Amino acid sequence: MTSAASRAVWFLCLWLVLAGVDPVDLPAAAAAVIAATWTSLRLLAPGTQRRSPIAMAQLALRFFCESVVASVDVARRA
Repeated sequence: MTSAASRAVWFLCLWLVLAGVDPVDLPAAAAAVIAATWTSLRLLAPGTQRRSPIAMAQLALRFFCESVVASVDVARRA
């Protein structure tokens, strides 16, 4: 239950950052947060996460390399 609540809070924060705080949008925000939380729990069950420092380093390195390649491509096209 705490995992679902934690995820819901993060999704609500994401909604507020992207859409802003407007009372008119509260029904849409509630529906989006509920749908996102449910989908998140179905796709990644609580407690199945394994964080590996090696995998995180590989991801960071790959992200950096791909960012350089993409920026060079954009510069070439411009």
